[in-house]
Amino acid sequence: MSNDKVAFKDVVKAWWKFFWRYAVLLVAMQIAIGIIINHLCKAFGNPFFFYWTAKVGNLFLHLLVSFLIFNSILGKRTWKSNFILIPSSREKYNTENCQYQVGFFRKTLTWWNYFWRFALFAIAIAFFLGALLPYIIQFLGENPFKSLKYTGYLAIFAAIPASLLVFMLLMWRKGKRRKLELIPVFLDNK
Repeated sequence: MSNDKVAFKDVVKAWWKFFWRYAVLLVAMQIAIGIIINHLCKAFGNPFFFYWTAKVGNLFLHLLVSFLIFNSILGKRTWKSNFILIPSSREKYNTENCQYQVGFFRKTLTWWNYFWRFALFAIAIAFFLGALLPYIIQFLGENPFKSLKYTGYLAIFAAIPASLLVFMLLMWRKGKRRKLELIPVFLDNK
């Protein structure tokens, strides 16, 4: 936006524009790759090798999916959206034109600014929740050691607040430190 203030609801809308696509594509690709790895493990044995292949492949899958989705939403208006998400720039954009030319390098740099922060926030939130879970379970009167097997699921749920926090961080910074901007677009009454 032209001033340095971005409303929270606009940040949430921009984040949701990215996150639902990211989550759907990531889950679909993880299921497909999981089925393939499961069949390969049954055919060739050696579950240890395929376990680590799945773990390393999952990291690259997150990188690929977030890169593809980030590049698909930057500089483009999506269905019934009243803003366009663009990388922050010193140049001012013409708001009457609904398509913005964002170069590949600029998109990649903006994505990388998002992804490395997302990874750090997700690890920190998952670690905090994983450390807190046994105490909550013990407070509820159950055996805290039985809850440790569920801490892996916390990493999945940690991605949601981590992604939103990173979007807020990238949009609410001032001046040159801002990495993402929302440009308002006036929609036709169709």
